[in-house]
Amino acid sequence: MDRTKKKIKNGVIKVTAQKNPVFLYDGDIFGENFNPNNVADGFLCGFLVEHIMKHIFTSPLSALSSSKSQSICANNTKIHKITQVDGYYIAYAAVHRIFISTILKAWFNICSQDKFIDADSHFRFPDFYYRIVDFITNSTDADWVKELLGRYNKWVAIIMMILYY
Repeated sequence: MDRTKKKIKNGVIKVTAQKNPVFLYDGDIFGENFNPNNVADGFLCGFLVEHIMKHIFTSPLSALSSSKSQSICANNTKIHKITQVDGYYIAYAAVHRIFISTILKAWFNICSQDKFIDADSHFRFPDFYYRIVDFITNSTDADWVKELLGRYNKWVAIIMMILYY
């Protein structure tokens, strides 16, 4: 892994939106369960994506907790009347993870960005977003899509029950 990091830092390997970051995959360690023979296996089920989804759709506190949703104010599912998660929401969460890393990197480098950036070096956020959306919406594996969306829709269903019943 250290050799790969060095190659990225030296520009030998270019990190682009066409490559799936390991944090998108299921596993306690980034990329631990990556299957090069089946790239959809565990894709978009990484714990960081799950925490960001919880943060966005339920509350920041629920992202820190492995139990039920905790909130001190209205959450996005209620504010925006979200009843189901789709590929666009999952891609949105994945882009947030990359964007947060970019902002932190810029902040630690004392870089002054006075406007939204849509690229970090060779990595373009819009390309990454639409690539994930395309992967989900054009997947030929209907069972995989159903399982993926079901994984995230369970939170929305729980929130809807808490808020409206």
